[in-house]
This record gives sequence, C-alpha cells and structure tokens, in this order.
Amino acid sequence: MTGLVVLALTLHGLVWLVHGALMVSGPYEIDFGEGPVLQLAYQVHQGEPLYRSLEEPPFQACLYTPLYIGLASLLQGEHPSLGKARALSALATLIAAAATSFALKRRHGWLVSLTFLALFLGHALTLNWSFYCRVDSLALMFSVLGLLAAAPDWRRPLAQEATVALCLSLAVLTKQSFLAAPVAIFLLWLPRPLRALRLVLLCVLFTGLPLLSLNASSQGQLFNQLFRYNALPYYLHQMTGYLKGYTASAGCLMGLALLGALPAWRSERVFLLYTLTSLGIVLGSGRMFSWYNYFLELQLALAVLAALAVKRWAPDPVTRIAVAVLLAGQLFWLSFTSDLNGTYLEPAGVRFKQEVWPVLSGRTPARVQDRIEQARRLKDMLEQHPGPLLAEYSALPLCLGRTSWLCDPSTYCALSGLGWWNQKLLTDQLEERRFDLILLTWKENSPHFTSEAMEAIKANYVEVGHTGGTGAMYYFVRRP
Repeated sequence: MTGLVVLALTLHGLVWLVHGALMVSGPYEIDFGEGPVLQLAYQVHQGEPLYRSLEEPPFQACLYTPLYIGLASLLQGEHPSLGKARALSALATLIAAAATSFALKRRHGWLVSLTFLALFLGHALTLNWSFYCRVDSLALMFSVLGLLAAAPDWRRPLAQEATVALCLSLAVLTKQSFLAAPVAIFLLWLPRPLRALRLVLLCVLFTGLPLLSLNASSQGQLFNQLFRYNALPYYLHQMTGYLKGYTASAGCLMGLALLGALPAWRSERVFLLYTLTSLGIVLGSGRMFSWYNYFLELQLALAVLAALAVKRWAPDPVTRIAVAVLLAGQLFWLSFTSDLNGTYLEPAGVRFKQEVWPVLSGRTPARVQDRIEQARRLKDMLEQHPGPLLAEYSALPLCLGRTSWLCDPSTYCALSGLGWWNQKLLTDQLEERRFDLILLTWKENSPHFTSEAMEAIKANYVEVGHTGGTGAMYYFVRRP
C-alpha cells in the first residue's frame, strides 16, 4: 500500500510542479476569470478604488470580497504580472495541502498523510485550479487553517476561538461563498453552546468591521456589488451537470471517503462535518457564471476522509481489497483520465503527455509554443492599433500593456439582461466606432457579450485575422 501511494504521489507531484512552472512562467491566459481579477488587481495597484459605480469609467465590476485582489495588487509592478498572481494561488494551495498533511501525519502516520496529498493534488480540479489567477485557492487555505486550528482543544479556549474566527473571516474576506468551514466548526462546537456563540460573534466582528469600513469608503458600492449585483439567475440543470462531471472524475474517491467516514467520526470529526457542509456550497455551482471551483472544498474534504480509509487496511480481507481497488482506481485511472466533462481542466495523463514528457526530453511543449506564438502575433497587432481596446479575454492583452475598456464583459452582460446596467454605454461606443481594436474569442453567440453588443460589433467592425492556435483571439477593426 505504501509503495502504491508513494508512486502515485511522485507522478502527480511531478505533473503538478511542471504544469505549475509552465503556468507561472507563461503570460498566456487559460481561464476567462483570470482577466478580470488581474485587471482589478492592477487597477488597485495604480490607485483606483476596487468598488465603484458601474456607470462610471473605467468600467469594472468586482463581485468578490477584496483580500486576494488586494494581495495580488501588491505583487504588481510597472507592468501587470499574471505569473505573480498565479504564484500566490499556488502557494496558498501548497500551504493548505501541507498543513493538512502535517496534521494527518502527526495524528495518523505517514501513510494517511501521503495518501491525502496524492488524492488532493492529483485530481484534475486541484491540478489546474492551483495555478489560476482566481480567488478560490487563497480562501481555501484560510478555511483549512481554521479547520485545523479548531480540531484539538487548546489550553486557552479564547485564544483558540479568536484564531479560528480570524482564519474563517479571512476566507470570507477572500470570497464570500466560503462558508462551509464556519458552519462545520459551529456544528463541531455546538455541544458547547458558549464556544459556538463566541465563534459566531467573533466571525461577525472580524468580517463585518472591514466590510462596513470598505462599504462606507466606496459610498455603498461594496454591498451593491457583493449582494445586489451577485443575485444572478440560478440554473438547476447547470448544477446537476457539474455534479455529474465531478462525480465521474471522483467516483473512487467518494467510495474511499465512505469507508473513511467512521475513522473520521472518531478522530477527524471536523473534516467529516466539512464534507457535509461543502455539499451545500456545491449547490452554488448552479448560479450563472459559476463553475467547478465550487467543488474545491468538497475535493479537499473527501481527500481527507479517503486517506483515513487506509486505516481500515488491516482489519479484514474484504475491506483490504476494496480500499486497494478504489485507491488504485482514483490515483491511476480517474486522476489520469477524467477531464471533468471535456473541459480545459485536463487530467494528469494529458498534462504528463503534453507537458511533462516534452520538458523531461528537453523540448518546449507544443501547447506552450503555440501560446508563445499567439502572444507574439497579438503583440504585433496591438502595436499596429494603439487606440482604445475592447477584449473578451483581457489577461493576455493586459500583460502586453493594454487595458480593455470593459473589465469582465460577462458580468456586464448578465447585469444588462437584469436591467441593472445600461448597455447603451457600450453599444453607443461600438456604433460610434470608438475602439481601435476588438478582440473576440467567440465570434458567434458569445457568452460574454449580449446579442445587441455582438450585433453592434458585426455592424461596425470587420474581422481581419486572428492569433491562430488553440483558443485563438479574432481581430476586429473599424469598417472602412
């Protein structure tokens, strides 16, 4: 069993490190959400307020609490850096994984500890999301630190409660939907009502004071954007689709977690509760623009429970065989093959073939070379058109020195449909041909622009080329 786990951890660890190095060193973007987060961080670095009226330029919407964006802004220099922001996410993931692994090693031994690391880092969701310029990894880190601080009883209960509440509050100040850990710890401490009550009060204090202060300084825009503008439509079929995709990629992990539930109830009760409360967060993946990142907390919690299943290795032959089959199935089959319903959250097998093997062979991976060439062609196009820019995917243009007129068009598209933003502010610009260059990734039926905006683009601009390669950007310039 130990040899199996060490082999899997070596393979998945190698994939994680090589993929991470390529992501941190490359300026190209993968996930649409990276552009808005990086642009917000860079504008904060330049002294712009994070929360401002949606009707005033520069047009930016921030539907997240501020901590990750604030920290990422400190890493920006004269030019925006996607790599530095990604490194922040990677470091947060490593801290969450290492802290959990250390706690499991101390209480259950090396086998449980290493099994957790292999299961957590080897899954396609963690492998990919660890290196995005997105807020989730940092929020996950703070949640995990709060869970670990809550598990044992300290000699000074008040100090423990304050520490736990601070960690949980920092998680919520990073992303407001990270509520699974606070609820899990509240349930853990509920048999001691005073402790549970003090936890709630401290969390409200540590979270509420910064948010109230920021809301006052932004003339109420923070609460507007966090609550009013975040009330986007909910699609049950979207949530069930994501749930099916995740289940297909983690079926063996779930089976192991069931076997580890009994040991967890005895020795890691907080993570068993965290698994249950994380299921509630998964329901949020049905909200418009939500994605598989809503499964990050569940992935970590299941990995802990699944690792505890190896403690049932010895008792009887049936359990022994079940644990071995499920563990091998997750580590060497699902983690290497499942791509979460064909998304770009690619599994370890694809990463090994297309990234790790070329790097070990001394070659530049073809996909990386493709992205480098795209960036070079885009840079040439941006130099030919130095005027105002409108970009659907905005991180790469931003890294090349050009800021999109509209930060996060998908949010403005949704708010326009709900009547919360006047899209004439955009369509008038298009009809007056104010933009020197428009970059589209979706030429038809874009999920990030309204149909009215797309019609205005087609009526007033003409396509003149593209960057080529995977996920190409198409160039649109003013019609003659």
